[in-house]
Amino acid sequence: RVDPSLPLAKNGEVVCSTCHQPHYDPKGYPKRLRVDNDKKMCGMCHWKGGD
Repeated sequence: RVDPSLPLAKNGEVVCSTCHQPHYDPKGYPKRLRVDNDKKMCGMCHWKGGD
């Protein structure tokens, strides 16, 4: 389940920028993540052997 504070595409789908900042922030989380997470959300798009 996606945190409701994160941005979704206009059609309500999860896209790269839902989880990742499009621009580098030196104070941000690793991998340009918008929020710190337990990686459960990452499996929605990223999987072992995938990207």
